[in-house]
Amino acid sequence: MAPSLSIGKVQTMQLEYFQNVLAKPLPERCREIQHMIQELSIKELHFLFPCLVENIFGFGIQNGWELWKISRNVHRRDFEILHFFLSPEGHEGTLFCLIYKLLEDGLCNYVFPVCCLPARSYHMLEGGAVPLICTNKLQYWSPGTLPTNLLKSISSKELQCT
Repeated sequence: MAPSLSIGKVQTMQLEYFQNVLAKPLPERCREIQHMIQELSIKELHFLFPCLVENIFGFGIQNGWELWKISRNVHRRDFEILHFFLSPEGHEGTLFCLIYKLLEDGLCNYVFPVCCLPARSYHMLEGGAVPLICTNKLQYWSPGTLPTNLLKSISSKELQCT
């Protein structure tokens, strides 16, 4: 009988592999992330999802994939790869496939730093107003201070196209 691995050890191994994938050139990175999404369990994907989103869009300490530098005219191949990867069209893009796969598990609960919200939403919070998307989802370190995190549960109803 083979020895069993603890969940923490499996997550550490997956995170190390995932970090190696994120360091690869864009075409290979997108292809391997797509493969991971198809192969990993829901639990493993829940664990990796926040890391992926932070890595792509560059909030927190990450620089992101520098999406603003990739244009259809100058970097056509990379643009097309990213367009497919991030596309919500028909829910076929890799990132949306991941989101819908996670939704099969019920509610997805994630903590998002308020400082990484779009400027307009952040300035509303600084002024004391609460954007509709943040209602009943803000986490405060102490009373009378700005909120630190947005506690977000994503349901399939929120992602349905109108």
